[in-house]
Amino acid sequence: MKVGGPAEFLVEVEHIEDLAAAHAICRGCRAPFTLLGDGSNVVIDDAGLAGLVVVNRVTHLNWDEKRRQVTAGAGFSLDRLVEAVSFRGWGDLTFAAGIPGTVGGALAGGAGAYGRLLAEMACRARVLSPDGTMDTLPVNTLGVGYRDSDILRCGQIVLEVTFGGFQADTAAGLMNRIAAIRADRAGKHPPSDLPCAGSYFKNLPPPSPGASRIAAGLLLDRCGAKSLRRGGAAVFHRHANIIVNTGGATAADILALADQMARLVRCRHGVQLEPEVRYLHNRS
Repeated sequence: MKVGGPAEFLVEVEHIEDLAAAHAICRGCRAPFTLLGDGSNVVIDDAGLAGLVVVNRVTHLNWDEKRRQVTAGAGFSLDRLVEAVSFRGWGDLTFAAGIPGTVGGALAGGAGAYGRLLAEMACRARVLSPDGTMDTLPVNTLGVGYRDSDILRCGQIVLEVTFGGFQADTAAGLMNRIAAIRADRAGKHPPSDLPCAGSYFKNLPPPSPGASRIAAGLLLDRCGAKSLRRGGAAVFHRHANIIVNTGGATAADILALADQMARLVRCRHGVQLEPEVRYLHNRS
């Protein structure tokens, strides 16, 4: 979103051991610790963040051709991973094409698209617990669901993720699918000169078993949310569930606009929208 104040201390790490060491230092002196991937799904407070902010640049890729599996460092770009496995003729992770952010953030945040979740293709994950314990756990034990996970609720940190269950396919066919999905996303999302965090609110649960989720953007559109603006923050004119920074927006602008959008839906439809974008701030 291109908003937020400074980090008191900041370090970029390229190795799991360095990330764990930084976490241990903060744990030992009881200093705040914040982990960032690409920052694609967060709003950072205007006052900045106290303590240490660690930017995850752990980007290794380890291939297991025999099992048709790949282990990616949590800081690796999800979109680049989709491209890499597809280029090998391994299908099918193409549904995640164009999703911004890192592998670790996407798994922890329950990311997905077109009715699929990234966790469906993940076998296991190496995680760091708040007490410093490091474990490799089956992904189905991490409580990953739609835009949520036990990883976030428990304060765990994803270090690397192993993906499997790939089927043999043609690289050309998979790459064509990726191109089509990226084009579809580009038609809905803002251009690069309008910073955003994608959909701001989670879609609503399906009204009945087997049905699709109710799009938060549809409810917002019916409320006339596309006309809303607060300071430098505005609702994107092509998608009522996207807030863009038109220039000079603050975190306070974005939060106030999001609150106004949620109030509109609550008053008009009796539904409480839940933010998908995470607000990072110093807790008192």
